[in-house]
Amino acid sequence: MLDQFCEKHPKSELLPTAFQAYFQAYQKLNNPTKVVETADRWLLLDPTNFVALATRAYYFPATITNADPDLAAKLDKAEQAARKGLEIVPKQAKQAGQTDEQFSEQMKAVTALFHSTIGLAALQRKDYKTGQVEFDAAIQNTPKDPWAYYRLALCYVNGQPPNPPLAIWNLARAISLKIPIEGQLRDYSKKLFIRYHGSEEGYTDVLALAAGAVSPPAGWKIVSYEEINAERSRLTVPAIFSDLKAGGDPANKLWLLVKGMEIELQGLVLSNMLDVGKETRTIALAVGEEAAAAEAA
Repeated sequence: MLDQFCEKHPKSELLPTAFQAYFQAYQKLNNPTKVVETADRWLLLDPTNFVALATRAYYFPATITNADPDLAAKLDKAEQAARKGLEIVPKQAKQAGQTDEQFSEQMKAVTALFHSTIGLAALQRKDYKTGQVEFDAAIQNTPKDPWAYYRLALCYVNGQPPNPPLAIWNLARAISLKIPIEGQLRDYSKKLFIRYHGSEEGYTDVLALAAGAVSPPAGWKIVSYEEINAERSRLTVPAIFSDLKAGGDPANKLWLLVKGMEIELQGLVLSNMLDVGKETRTIALAVGEEAAAAEAA
């Protein structure tokens, strides 16, 4: 019926009402493919229709699979429509009764939607550099979309070169925003963290930090296992105790390096105490200059 109506009345003022009625019907039927097809019919008659472009972008992700033989063509069509949408965002006007703030938030949301569509097309094509740019643009407009963070993380994982720290950060953001696949991402992000860092020490700190910030703070990094091993190879016993005695940041960084290491020391046992209740033993050991001073005393 819609096709017949469009053929008979291609310039009817009732067309927007008719198309939106079909949108609502297919949405209720949970048929995103039909929603996108309806948007495409509308765009044939009105190539710059903002509602059709935005609706198409919103439902597009649910219409594709990797096994789709027409995937490449669908990605091209989706990207073209999204880029057209970005072109006409600045030309939109407030609706009657809409405040400046409401209009601004609406345009940010739609802008993010178009960027995410272009990013998704790039991700499917394995164009990870473009995906990084587009998903980042989407996040800057709508910082609470967990899927944008998740897909941005995939671009960082698979990019050349890969960037595991930023991938982990964006996975942590998606987790904090309660993405539906939160459980899977917790497992995946922890494995990625351990593979890069060498242990899970610090993983929960990343989750906590990412929960309160869109982007990593200046100077933030995850120290890689290779960096830790390289630093360990340069350590000497005097340097270890010097930094530990200094306290503060140097001591914290040093502890990260030496934790779990076997270090051969010669020294003097000052005390050896067993706490039966806590089932712990505390040994006080003097080494280096402290050992010499203890022996002299």
